[in-house]
Amino acid sequence: MKAPRSLRHPPASAAVPPVPPALPATSALPATPSPSLALAACALLALLVLTTAGVLAACVSASPHGSTTTLDANQESSAPVAGEAAGQADGTTEKNSPLLIGVPEEGAVTFELTNETGQDIVGLQAKETIGAEYGSQLLAPGEIWGADRRALISAGIAAVQQSTAPDAADVLIKPLYDLRLQTASGTVYELYAIYPQTLVEARIRIEEDVAYLVYREGDAEASTLEAQRARHS
Repeated sequence: MKAPRSLRHPPASAAVPPVPPALPATSALPATPSPSLALAACALLALLVLTTAGVLAACVSASPHGSTTTLDANQESSAPVAGEAAGQADGTTEKNSPLLIGVPEEGAVTFELTNETGQDIVGLQAKETIGAEYGSQLLAPGEIWGADRRALISAGIAAVQQSTAPDAADVLIKPLYDLRLQTASGTVYELYAIYPQTLVEARIRIEEDVAYLVYREGDAEASTLEAQRARHS
């Protein structure tokens, strides 16, 4: 008995439907940003730059000096230290301010002299010219009156004294003084019969082993050189 036609196997030669070919593999392409997104990013960056510049300008204007300075690690600052700044402000540098010699006393002789001997002076004494001995050293131990240095000297002797003349008992006279100075080389010099209080811009000099004073008299320069030479002869 034959099977029904519907149950029969298809003939072996029947063609199998073909499988569609696989699509070729393609590499992923980068997504291209849209023009509107790129413009928005540029605008945001420009706003950030402008904001940063404004903040920096505000900081500079708030500075007390109006600007900022950055020093290199190896660069030394040229600003003076506190002591130097104070000296420049009031002019009390070593060369400009007088050296204080002696102890100021009421009624004592005080005068200014500049050391133009070309040497350091390490010893200084004063006395009245008539009938007196030199007093103690006016320079403290180790103190030096440097060359070209101005000094304010308190000699420790009376500035005025009563005249001993019987008919002039109430007359005050100004005595003359002698100064003895010793330089750093050990040489001793003397200035005789001087009255330095009245001398303007008085300076000590040495010439041919004779110490003398130079001072201003009006518009001219005067000196005691000849008078000192006469005392030494």
